Amino acid sequence: MSHRGVVAACLAVALLLSGCSAGWSRIPVEDRLAVPRQQQVQVWRGGQVLHLQGLIVVGDSVRGIPFPRPPGCDTCRVALARAEVDSVRVGDPVGALWQSALIAGGVLGGVYVIMCVRTNLCGWYD
Repeated sequence: MSHRGVVAACLAVALLLSGCSAGWSRIPVEDRLAVPRQQQVQVWRGGQVLHLQGLIVVGDSVRGIPFPRPPGCDTCRVALARAEVDSVRVGDPVGALWQSALIAGGVLGGVYVIMCVRTNLCGWYD
């Protein structure tokens, strides 16, 4: 395998790892639920997603501020009937991006070192 083959293998691993991003987790929609204002939330209804923050569930209504509006924008607040909501997921996309980048970088670095050691294409043992 050539040096280009090693690089191609590393890029293939990177593409596969890009689908392993963490960050969103489903939470139950309870009668009384309050999510911190800065926390991003995906509200799913009818197969479509609505990105909100500062989610509040009280009784039969789900309210939140559209993301990326300022968290304190109370005039921006939207309300939905709780019966319309299929599911709610909370997440940290920025944190997930960094976590995925670190994992991918570590795996890619490991694959590159292993390929170089096994094939000596990097010229480390001349």
